[in-house]
Amino acid sequence: MEAANITATSFTAKWYPAAGASQYYLDVARNNDFSSPLDNYNNKQVSGTSCDVTGLSANTDYYYRVRSVLNGQASDNSNSVSVKTRLSSPAVSVGGRGSDKFTLTWTAVGGAARYNIRVAASETLSPPLAFSGDVVAGTSKDIVALAANTQYFYRVEASGYTNSSAAPVASVYTRLPKPVSVSVANIRTTSFTANWEAVPGAAYYQVEAASDQSFSQLVPGNRSVSTTHCTVSNLTENTQYYFRVKAFNNHTDSENSDSFPLYTAAAGPVLNNASNNDNNEVILSWSPVAGSSGYSIEAAFDPDFDNKVAKYNGTAASSRASGNRFPILDLVKFQTYYFRVRSYTTILSTVTYSEYSNVIAVTVGFSVRAYDATAVSYFGFTAGWSSLSNATYLADVSTDPAFSNLLPGYSNKPVNASPLTVTELAPSTTYYYRVRAVSGSNTSAYSNSVAVTTLPQA
Repeated sequence: MEAANITATSFTAKWYPAAGASQYYLDVARNNDFSSPLDNYNNKQVSGTSCDVTGLSANTDYYYRVRSVLNGQASDNSNSVSVKTRLSSPAVSVGGRGSDKFTLTWTAVGGAARYNIRVAASETLSPPLAFSGDVVAGTSKDIVALAANTQYFYRVEASGYTNSSAAPVASVYTRLPKPVSVSVANIRTTSFTANWEAVPGAAYYQVEAASDQSFSQLVPGNRSVSTTHCTVSNLTENTQYYFRVKAFNNHTDSENSDSFPLYTAAAGPVLNNASNNDNNEVILSWSPVAGSSGYSIEAAFDPDFDNKVAKYNGTAASSRASGNRFPILDLVKFQTYYFRVRSYTTILSTVTYSEYSNVIAVTVGFSVRAYDATAVSYFGFTAGWSSLSNATYLADVSTDPAFSNLLPGYSNKPVNASPLTVTELAPSTTYYYRVRAVSGSNTSAYSNSVAVTTLPQA
């Protein structure tokens, strides 16, 4: 006789049939004299020649014997058969997953002298093996030098001096490589664009942004993209943020990328009307931006800045600007230029630019600035402006700031020189005036407009 199907908690008792026997009695005990039989297995009636014995303890010696029954009479006991249940199977878990490693951890098994580990890329654990070996001390093993984004199968087998028991074969995916070459572009007051290098095997990416380096204060929003760039928005201007990227596919993920710090842009400065003279230069001035390290000035021949002036393509104004005023030199007289400015801040060697200012157009050496009115009375005032050499002027006076309601006689009114006395007006009324200069075939842009209100009549 011989037992079969031996596990940690059961076995199948088997015996040879006896001629003419109608049934059998089975005894199972922990001692070979059967003085302490197991419950439910003392004279247990069995109709066949085998019986499953269950509810046993692991790594334990058991004994069984049988008697045949013929014509109602039981035979003598058979020889006894000893059976040792197998060791318990270790419960295995996986942790410490990386793109090239993971850690197997298992529960200690009573009676085990060592644990045999097999890891392979095939479910049958056939060669080539990623790891094969015994662990004598401890209940964990780091499996290293693996391929990223790969399914590995593993088995942990507990071995004693007389038997063993293996956990079921299970599998785990190594992680994707973490995204690298993280950078930022298009920094604006309330948004920026995060960029990174494509990760082999990644199906999509998730971007996290936070106002703290530990990412406990996350910026709300689901930023899941299949590209290698993502716009992060709904931010606060001139504020430090951090972002990081994680790669995913249907099986696994990556570690987070290194975090990338940045500051959102500040609001752009406001560029004032330029002042200039006859010496081929323009004086720019603008409103200051708090906390800025300096300013960057651009000049162009077109309002879209497609054709920039090489000398003033992002010129730094921090060292030459005085009171946020900056001279633009060596320009061509009677040429119209377009100007804009933005501030920049340097923090931890990273330069962050503000939004661009408004754009102003200036005709060099040929622009006029209107002054506040003087001699204001009930029915008139005196308009004045800056003078240019060899120039005459065209003056407009209107009752609205858009100059859509020009006064009769004051639409492109020719004037030889400043000032101009404006008469025959109504009391308690607001008027607006502006001036252009004319020299030969050249006509300047309009000056700034000036508002003036006549006195109320008593």
